[in-house]
Amino acid sequence: MNQMLGKEEKNRYGEQVCIHVLLLNILLAVIKMIAGIIGSSIALVADAFHSLSDVITTVGVIICLRISRRPPDKEHPYGHGKIESIAAKIISIILILVGVGMLVLAINKIIINNLLIPAEITLWAAGLSILVKEFSYRYTLAAAKKLNSTVLAADAWHHRSDAVSSVAALLGIAGARVGFPIFDPLMAGVVSVLIIWAGYKLLRDSIDELMDTLPDEQVVKEIYELCNGVVGVKKVRNVKIRKYGMYFMVDLVIVVDPMITVDEGHSLAAISRQKILEDNDMIKEVFIHVSPYENQQAPAWEQP
Repeated sequence: MNQMLGKEEKNRYGEQVCIHVLLLNILLAVIKMIAGIIGSSIALVADAFHSLSDVITTVGVIICLRISRRPPDKEHPYGHGKIESIAAKIISIILILVGVGMLVLAINKIIINNLLIPAEITLWAAGLSILVKEFSYRYTLAAAKKLNSTVLAADAWHHRSDAVSSVAALLGIAGARVGFPIFDPLMAGVVSVLIIWAGYKLLRDSIDELMDTLPDEQVVKEIYELCNGVVGVKKVRNVKIRKYGMYFMVDLVIVVDPMITVDEGHSLAAISRQKILEDNDMIKEVFIHVSPYENQQAPAWEQP
């Protein structure tokens, strides 16, 4: 975990990464579109549309990060972090729509037998795209891991899918230039399927987050260990974690001696909360319910 960046700094850092990648993608999309049209390569044009979708989604990520910085208010007492999950879902839907559109175009080219030999410039453009998109993927994914950001991870995998699609475009162009012109629309179809698959995976992940699917079982185990180590806490039950933007929200129950005072029970909860927050800086808030100890087995769903 990165202990040097505060919550505000993390958000601004994520935005800076997006702006850097955005400028690269605008330039790359223009280069590929021009080269694809001039050089008669539908695979490269499909790849250019993929890069244009990157531009649109990265703009969405920047807007999303700015919204998520807003403090909690009356209508949003937990803050605005869930905007990340919503943005990730929008990105995935855009990917799927772009993929379907380009797949239809590639199939149509094959059916009407409108096959052309791409010019040499398309090879250079596809090669440049592979390098730029792989860099964008690694740069953005590193930031996503550093910030634990779903929406940045979604944008990173968008770049990786574009890098893979650029490889397919390069193969299609090369195949067409050595005497197999059908390779260009075929690889455009492959690019389209890759785009659709990437969109599906991102859509599934964003739905899991909105459904509060358990993000990390290891974090749950660590929380049990930390709270069980607090003197006065007899048991820990029902630890729940949900992703909220870049951070985790935690709910749990600590079981204490029923004979202690309310103030002592509150102090044990405060100590447990502080230990959890200090151990993991990706946890934004901890809500603890104090329950009196009863000599009986806890329900199975409350077991660690």
